[in-house]
Amino acid sequence: MILFLSFLIGLNADFQIDRDTSFIPYVIANYGIPYSDLVFYKNDTVYTGEFLISLVLKKDGYQLGGISKKQKLSVYDYKKTISTDFYYNDFVEMKIPEGKTEITLTVSDLNSSRVWSRLKKIEVSKLEPTDIGSIRWLSNPSREVFTDKDTVRIRLNIFNTEKSETQLVIYFSNQSKATFFKKDTVLPYRRSQSIEVFFPANMFDEGSYNFFAEVKNVNREKIVKKSISFTVLRPFFESKRFLERVSQMDYITNSNEMDKLLNARIEEREKLWNEFWESKDPTPGDGVNEVKISYFERVDFANDKFGRGSVFEGWRTDRGKVYIILGPPDYIKDEPYSVSSSDYYAYQIWYYYDKGYNLIFIQRYMTGDYQLQNPPAEFWR
Repeated sequence: MILFLSFLIGLNADFQIDRDTSFIPYVIANYGIPYSDLVFYKNDTVYTGEFLISLVLKKDGYQLGGISKKQKLSVYDYKKTISTDFYYNDFVEMKIPEGKTEITLTVSDLNSSRVWSRLKKIEVSKLEPTDIGSIRWLSNPSREVFTDKDTVRIRLNIFNTEKSETQLVIYFSNQSKATFFKKDTVLPYRRSQSIEVFFPANMFDEGSYNFFAEVKNVNREKIVKKSISFTVLRPFFESKRFLERVSQMDYITNSNEMDKLLNARIEEREKLWNEFWESKDPTPGDGVNEVKISYFERVDFANDKFGRGSVFEGWRTDRGKVYIILGPPDYIKDEPYSVSSSDYYAYQIWYYYDKGYNLIFIQRYMTGDYQLQNPPAEFWR
């Protein structure tokens, strides 16, 4: 079996369910894609990117419907077209039936063969007489907010067909299950109404959170409870993400450089970080460090693809290390374990033609973790 690896993983997608004032459900697919993952063509002084976005719904293997539209963006600064800091954010939506549905969002770059796809299985339940029609995350598709600049923005749609007041309780919880910012409100009767919740992100410590909402008719005991998760991040050089990123630089640093970055005071981190990566920049002065971008793209890919079944994060696995140091192989021969095969273990062979490497990875324990059998001596340390 021949297996090719794709290194394009830049699509952020968030699927949410909402209902209109007639209680009809529809899916909203929020998405964001970095400019650096698109191919732009130049026309005079303008750089233009084009892609096709499509949303397809399936139920029990049959397609229920789909929509697609072409998007076009124009950029006047070339540096933006290759930067991971600039995103194109938008959404597509369509009606969705109650029950279980498979949703696929696909982005196809019209200036290249690049394609990104995200799949989500969603179950839309029937509404209770008093219910939360939806909890919408409004901040961004990644569900990440930064304490120095962002706001936690959430919208609730409350439906009530019982013609009496609704009791609403909202609150947040952290990873330790502690609750805070709890508020209990009685809402006057309305068939449908929207409630918006706004909190500055700097009111939260860095970490993962859940927002909960509970509603019930004041004359009944049945409570409907729904939640949505999100992540709060501190600015990079103040965050634990800085230490994680520095640790992931193990394959491109020496021990002295690593210790210097890990032990730096917070106010020193940015200067030392920039000095290190500037020393690796093949084209200083153009505002884009291709080595840094490529390195962390490989780290993120390794974490996404190679950590499953391993006790290590993907970047620490044998396949992850090879991928980060050597880049994507020219192709992979993949032989899964089979009881009818003479091969005792599942294995992969990664071929790097220019380097003359045929690297053999064996899965000894059927966990998904592959071990490299013939590491090249010049880079394996």
